[in-house]
Formats: sequence, structure tokens, C-alpha cells
Amino acid sequence: MRFLPADGVVRQRLLLWTPALTAGLLAWIVFLFPGQTPWLRATGMALVIVAMGMLLRRFGGALALCSSLVLAFSPAFWTQTGGSARPELLPALVPAVLAIPAGLLLLRRGGRLLLPAVCALALVSLAFWNLQGQAGSLRLTALAGAWLLVLLVDLLLRARPHPVDAVQDIPHVEQVWAMLVLLAVGIVNTSLFVLFVPAVLAGILLAGIRPPRWFWLLLALLCVVGLNGIADRYLSSDWWLYPAARADQEGLVLPFLMADGWREASRWLALLELLRNQLTIPGGLLALVGLARLSRWYPATGIVTLLAWGCQAFFGLLYFGRDSAVLLLPLHMISIAWMTVAVRAISDWVVVVTGNTTVLTWLVTALYLLLPAWQLLQRLQAA
Repeated sequence: MRFLPADGVVRQRLLLWTPALTAGLLAWIVFLFPGQTPWLRATGMALVIVAMGMLLRRFGGALALCSSLVLAFSPAFWTQTGGSARPELLPALVPAVLAIPAGLLLLRRGGRLLLPAVCALALVSLAFWNLQGQAGSLRLTALAGAWLLVLLVDLLLRARPHPVDAVQDIPHVEQVWAMLVLLAVGIVNTSLFVLFVPAVLAGILLAGIRPPRWFWLLLALLCVVGLNGIADRYLSSDWWLYPAARADQEGLVLPFLMADGWREASRWLALLELLRNQLTIPGGLLALVGLARLSRWYPATGIVTLLAWGCQAFFGLLYFGRDSAVLLLPLHMISIAWMTVAVRAISDWVVVVTGNTTVLTWLVTALYLLLPAWQLLQRLQAA
């Protein structure tokens, strides 16, 4: 009995996963040694980068790799590096060795491992919470959020492909259940994960999938748990109705929500400044172009990603805490995805105008690679 499938299937899956895994490996090495991050935390962060690569794989392997590194070296994500212990080489090799049989199993089983893998993540999360004594890990939030976006976008691209795309597979029902498990893990870890629910709900409806009634009951239960957690953690009777304009004038920095924050121009400017600090001004403009292009190519995907982005942004407008940039990591992930769509559109436009399908296409990708290279240089200089 052959352990691996046919050579053509192996080659296809390797081509699919190689850019994301390469980005994850590069980021993992940087997190470990220049970043001085304990190997377990660095591995969790690298898995987020792998997920980012898989989210953008459809737009080209080189662009997926570049965009993943943009997230890895962004200021908000980089704040999770470092630690009390210096990383050692021998313990750091453990996840690399364990990845070999996991990769072989992935090549053999393919998509049939989706739901078991997500359930395994839930069990690992339970063990992790038991070891640290409580939930609330930023790495776990980013990991669950990134893979949730992967499943959600893949679901929509299968159900609502562009007319010029190749024939798509029908959406897998397992993806819906996997998203529910990820939502449960994320909401238990941090109540803010409930902000993904509107996008997940819209995605399921637009994909035309009809889960059983008890799926909706479980989803509603998760919403109640998440909203209750937000009320307990971020709502304060002393600050909820405090005027946001006055809070800005006084320079208040509080880990609470203020109801009228979304109506203040200064809060919108603060949100734009936060995005500028993560993506740079050219990156922010690319994200706008990418959203417009994505909405034209794949309207359903554009609507759902904009809804997910809008829910995160609305929280950012109301929240006056110092840790906004870290809490809004999903906002940065979606913005980077839009940037990638824009770069792909520019690359396609260059091909149409010049007729050159190789040199200029790689030139566009090389120019895009300057962004994560510049970000990494900034992080190393600040260390």
C-alpha cells in the first residue's frame, strides 16, 4: 500500500502549500533568533503566517509569500516576539521534525483532514489554557482568525467563482463545521472573536449552504457568550456614555468602549493612522484598490471581507485602549489581503499592456517584496 497518492497529486499539493510553508519557515527563523522569541510561541506565530499564505495562494505563490511576510514583520504582529528565555537550537528543531510526518499525512489525505485538524486545534487549545491557567492568548486569537479567514474565503470562491475561472469544486459542508469550531475556540479565548460572526453568517448564506437547525442554535449560543464577554470586559458604566470628543481632548487612554466614538472625526483619523503605521501610506492605498478590484472580480468575497473589516474597524472606533493595534490584527490581515489583490491586478495590467508575461511580472513582485524587507529592517534597527 502506497503511503503517498499519485505523483501528480503530490506535485499539485506541494505547489499549493510551498509558498505558505516557505513564508512560515522564514518568519519562524526570524522570530526565533533576531526576535529572541521562545520556540513554542514562535511556532504558533509562524502558523499564522502559513495561514496568511494559504489565504492568498489563489493570487499567486510569490505574492502570497510576500504578503505573509508583510504581516509577519508588521509592527503589531512583531510586538508578540521576544520573551524571558533565549531560544535554543535543539528545542527549536522539535516542531520542524514533527512537521515531516504531518506534511506526509497532509499529502496523502488532503482536504479530508480539515475537520479533524480543526478539532485537534480545539483540543490543543484546551491543553494550552489548562497549562497557562486561563484563556486570552493573542497568538491563539491570530491563529484561529487567520484560518477562519482561509476557510471563509475558500468557501466563497468555490461557491461564487469568477466566470473566467476554472470549474470550481462545490463547497464542502465540513468547512462550515470547521468554521464553527474555530469560532468556538476564538470566542472562548477572547470575546472579541465574536466580531467575525456577521461575516461568517453572510458567507454561509451567500455560499448557499443550509446547515441543520442545531448549527444555528450553536452559532447563536456562541454569539451570546461572545457579546456577554465583551460587555464584561470592555463596557463600563462610568465610561460607556462619556463623550468621545472630550476623551480625545483630555488624551484619555482607557481599555473601555465609548458609545459615540464612531461619530468623532478624530477617531476615524486615529484608525487611519493605525492602518498607516502597519501598512504604510502606499500600502493603504493599495488596499483600497484591492478592495475595489476584489468586489468586481468576486463580489461575494468582497462583501464578506468588507463586512469582517467593518466590524473590526467599528470596534476600533469605540475602543480607547492602548492595545488597539494588537487587538485589531484581523483588520490588518484583511487589509493585507486587499493589498495583494491590488498587486495582482497591477501585474495583470502590466502583462496586458506590454505582452510580457515573465520579466515585468516578476519585477512587480520584486517591488512588492521591498515592503516586508523594509519592515524587517525597521524591526531589527529598533531591537
